Amino acid sequence: MEKLLTKNKECNISNYLPVFSGKTFIVEKFPFYKEKEIAKPKTLFDCVKYFSKVNDVEQDLVGISFGFDNIILNEELSDKKVRHLAEELAVAIDNNCVWRVKDLKKEYGQLKEFSLAKDFLNKKCKEVWNVFDTRVKNIPHESMKALGITNKPDLESILGDSVRFYEKDGGNSTSRIIATILNNENLDYTISDIHKFLKLHHEKEKFNCNPKTIEYLISSQNYDKYKLFDLGVRKISIYKVYKGLSLKNKCRFIFNNLRNFKKVA
Repeated sequence: MEKLLTKNKECNISNYLPVFSGKTFIVEKFPFYKEKEIAKPKTLFDCVKYFSKVNDVEQDLVGISFGFDNIILNEELSDKKVRHLAEELAVAIDNNCVWRVKDLKKEYGQLKEFSLAKDFLNKKCKEVWNVFDTRVKNIPHESMKALGITNKPDLESILGDSVRFYEKDGGNSTSRIIATILNNENLDYTISDIHKFLKLHHEKEKFNCNPKTIEYLISSQNYDKYKLFDLGVRKISIYKVYKGLSLKNKCRFIFNNLRNFKKVA
């Protein structure tokens, strides 16, 4: 009797009997087991402990050739002092203990190991307290602020790929992301912040708003033509979008242009 072992998901392989040289091999039924999923760290301290273990494994594999150069993914935690400081700071932040963070900062703040620990925690706090996860509660803003880190991602990490790679496709990914940012209670970005971001990308990378983005800015953010010009949008592009607007949005767009004409003049 042939027994096949696997860790894959449950299935009944007895329905698939292999036939070789005219002989049928009977495959015995047996249970298959799913591997347990690794739980996501729920605290910053758990995150440090988890990646410390990952780092230990990586260190054990140094020198073993897999056909590519050895890469340590968690190099920050390879230093024992960095790891210790990261753990101490993580506990203080998890408990939102501002005075403890300040004490550690005062005692070790001048050390490069402290800066490495801080940078590591700045990256990982964005994963532990994901601003887009509605289940996340009790975010320790005060202690993070005391250390100088934040779980708030910058606009580049949220919006950068969309304006850089997907805007040319003519889709509405950029406008949807902008709406998500502005409606997120855990973020305090304004349309002015986003405007500056889009303008910077236009100046540096020749980013151009597609019709979907232009329509969103006019219909949902009360943009007039002057604000659109500021983003490098051409008159012909505005006119094409204008023709497809509802009567209400057309009237509002005209009114905004007339009202702001005096300011420009």
